Amino acid sequence: MVADNYWTRPQDRRLGRRHILRTAGAGGIGLALTVSGCGKSKTKAPVEGNAPAAQGAPKYGGTYQVNPVYGNPPHLDLHATTSVFSQTVVNYVAGRLMNVQSAPLDFSVWSTAAGTPNLALSAESPDAVTWTLKLRNDVKWHNIPPVNGRPFVAEDVKANWSRALTIKGAVWAASLDMIDPTQITTPDDQTVVLKLKYPFAPFPAILSATTLGAQYPREALAGTYDPKQVVIGTGGFVFDHLTPDVEFVAKKNPDFYLKGQPYVDGMRVPIIPDQSQRLAQFIGGHLDLAQFLPTDVDAVKRSVPNAQWMVETPGSGEMLWLQLGDQTSRFQDIRVRRALSMAIDRDAIGKAAYANDYILGFCPGPSLGPKESLQYNQLPPDTAQYFKYNPSEAKKLLEAAGAADMQVAIAYPQPYTLAGFIPAAEIVNNFLNQVGVKSVLQQIDYTNVYLNNGKGYSAGFFPKDVMVFSGIRGGSTQDPDGRLYDYFDSKSLVGAEHLKDTVLDGMIDKERTIVNQEERWKACLDIQKYIADKMYMVAFLPQPYNHWALQSRVKNYYPYDGGVGPAKLWLDNG
Repeated sequence: MVADNYWTRPQDRRLGRRHILRTAGAGGIGLALTVSGCGKSKTKAPVEGNAPAAQGAPKYGGTYQVNPVYGNPPHLDLHATTSVFSQTVVNYVAGRLMNVQSAPLDFSVWSTAAGTPNLALSAESPDAVTWTLKLRNDVKWHNIPPVNGRPFVAEDVKANWSRALTIKGAVWAASLDMIDPTQITTPDDQTVVLKLKYPFAPFPAILSATTLGAQYPREALAGTYDPKQVVIGTGGFVFDHLTPDVEFVAKKNPDFYLKGQPYVDGMRVPIIPDQSQRLAQFIGGHLDLAQFLPTDVDAVKRSVPNAQWMVETPGSGEMLWLQLGDQTSRFQDIRVRRALSMAIDRDAIGKAAYANDYILGFCPGPSLGPKESLQYNQLPPDTAQYFKYNPSEAKKLLEAAGAADMQVAIAYPQPYTLAGFIPAAEIVNNFLNQVGVKSVLQQIDYTNVYLNNGKGYSAGFFPKDVMVFSGIRGGSTQDPDGRLYDYFDSKSLVGAEHLKDTVLDGMIDKERTIVNQEERWKACLDIQKYIADKMYMVAFLPQPYNHWALQSRVKNYYPYDGGVGPAKLWLDNG
């Protein structure tokens, strides 16, 4: 369709971070898992600038100008792409089984509240194996061919999962290996029952994910329309058009199940690769919402003093991904991997590229919190030493490994992300040069090389003498399990490194069957500590805090609950 570029807007990471699993019984016996509301909030992200003013009565009309994406979605079928751009625009239209309970201008609530009822009113299981979903009875598909406004029913959900598992190019099929499409039943139009292959407590994360929670009608499985070209959903907005290099546009859904909403007539997602242009567009009042690096914040505040501000802990950041599938690669030697890490001064990157407004992040990202995502201060001492800047020791390790003359390329996809990314890559390259690594920067095309229809660098298909400087794509879910399986399990179809570690596979497989939430999160942390100790990626690189600016005319803004959030807001131009 059109070219795609990686985007780090946290649209893909807004869901599934914490599942609302209420536990009864002891030791996993007689366990009852229910998802029908939201859980506790973690420490709140700060709200900068002006506090939310009294919202007043809703007003109708206008077009909501959304935070731009950096490039063109390759197509619109989320079952067949890992593109975050595709996830972003499709989720404004498609509608998800479950959503996020958020609060106006508050990132801290939505970050822990996945599992809020949406198309599914509840998801219940007595054992984490048999899951029963109860659907709304007042939802219709958009009134466009071939569905023509018919009701959303259980058979659509069944067909949606069957399609995600079986179509050609189904990138998330391995990540859904707990689902057996032959064990999905629909007792009535509002009930779906799934019997999983093994207990899987984070199943609600799949219902909430921007990748797999988004629903397609059963006509997509039947092949009566092309989901790569047209989005047909149940959300508050109806797909209008996608113009490459210009915009994605959706119009108000007059049959949306939340009566009286949306308040706006439509929404527009511009496609703007250049950060300076995004800055100019927001300052000029042509964008209602935009994300900025810390280095841009002062300029925006001076020019738009009435802007509403939010700060978000990043859920993703750049890593150095290594080729670990080729047994002849020098990266097979742990001394080389550790040397590369010790050659990098992480604080220097954070200060120079991100105005000292950053956090050190792993995979999964730090926004999930210390129970779910490994934080820098949780590294065991024996492991932590290899994440500290120590160029002299890095040189010794390279010499001991016979890699003192090592030559590598640091590949980074473009158009990519916020402007600070390229300086960060340049700084990393300089640090490696200083310890004798003959590294050079190599820009690669995002669509044709980085994605390449699931066979690109992002899925581990890159030369053995290349390191990929790239972020964390939107995983199958935002639960730590989704990120760990997708990136590091040898069975994954989207693994960035083609890693094959039977010990690690066993740890992930066991974690996936643990029902008790606290025990499972501990297992996830143990897995992350194992990955860090093995230095399976050069991680804990600085990740800038995400600064979001909202024009004062936008009222009742709820961060990132798909097409529902934009349906709640209205525009007040005074």
